[in-house]
Amino acid sequence: MTVQRAGGFSLIEMAVVLFIVVLLLGSLLVPFNSQVEQRRVAETQKILEEAKEALIGYAIANGRLPCPDLRSPAPGHTPNDGLEDRTPTGDCVAQAGNLPWAELGVAKTDAWGRLLRYAVSPEFSQAISLTSRLTLTVKSRDANGNSIAVSKVNGVPAVVLSHGKNGYGGIDGDGMPAAPVPPQNADETTNATSTQTFYARPSKGPQTPCDDNGTPLCEFDDIVSWLSPSILLHRLIAAGRLP
Repeated sequence: MTVQRAGGFSLIEMAVVLFIVVLLLGSLLVPFNSQVEQRRVAETQKILEEAKEALIGYAIANGRLPCPDLRSPAPGHTPNDGLEDRTPTGDCVAQAGNLPWAELGVAKTDAWGRLLRYAVSPEFSQAISLTSRLTLTVKSRDANGNSIAVSKVNGVPAVVLSHGKNGYGGIDGDGMPAAPVPPQNADETTNATSTQTFYARPSKGPQTPCDDNGTPLCEFDDIVSWLSPSILLHRLIAAGRLP
């Protein structure tokens, strides 16, 4: 007598099919996630470019660049409110902090929802002249991890940066600190704390080896932009702000 096999899948066959489906979905999700992050990077780069244009417009209207918005409380000043913070005598309370987004009328955060960091050369936050002194420097690294110049020493009026996907050292839109920078991430630590030197270099993901001594080419995903002194001064001259 012939035994008829019941129709449908066995449990083993179902498990094999589900395993294949999971593999296929996984292979689709990886490039999708990569595309999402690429869009966020592109969006943040656009936000930074708009911030630089707003800074130039502010300088044309006021003859100076704005002071940073404080990240920490100070007497008489509200931190993380998007407004520049100046002393009664007109000096900046701090030379680095948040981009004063409300003052400039630009986006509040980057594509990851964190406030942009901003630093300004002190004399450019006063009355800008052709002899205003530059104090900010932008650096990168070569393939061996050696520090190399992007700008000349003390060469830019202002720096604006996003802390990138990992958000190390950043602050969210509600003023809450993101994750602190791991001690081995030397360049991201510099970007989160410095008032004069900043690093702009190709992104290195978390797979990049790090050690406790701060490997120079350790994980890095900050997106850094800066004002060119030549472009800023040219625009001020063209607008009649400078001779």
